Amino acid sequence: MRRAFRVLAMAFAGVLLASPALAADPSAADRETSRDLYAQGVKALAASDYAGAERACGGAFKLVNAPTGAICWGRALEGLGKLVEARDAYLAASHYPQRSDEPSVFASARTEGQAGADRLATRIATLVLSVSGVGDSAALRVEGDGVEI
Repeated sequence: MRRAFRVLAMAFAGVLLASPALAADPSAADRETSRDLYAQGVKALAASDYAGAERACGGAFKLVNAPTGAICWGRALEGLGKLVEARDAYLAASHYPQRSDEPSVFASARTEGQAGADRLATRIATLVLSVSGVGDSAALRVEGDGVEI
């Protein structure tokens, strides 16, 4: 019982420590690097260099969790056809907490993030299976273009 409690307590502590909301603010150097990466990402997007934009915008967002960085990253991922990942980036932007001292572009990014996530939701394939009357020994195999998924 005591061991189970310790394991549970350690898992809970890990979740708290990994929480972005509880993470330390980025350093001045990280913010500057993030701004530089963001600018590189915007230029890459303008040139339709989605791979370069993914690296730059993704790096910017990982250094400084800002909705503008998430939008940049989402656009790059969408350009690469990584729709699920792009939608996640857009949702990260849309769920960014509002602060009274934030720049106005953050509010615009939240709105754009929700619009991007909604738009991609219609493009992401889903599969719903409903199986009934099958015993425990049944197996399910899904193939797409001859490849088992």
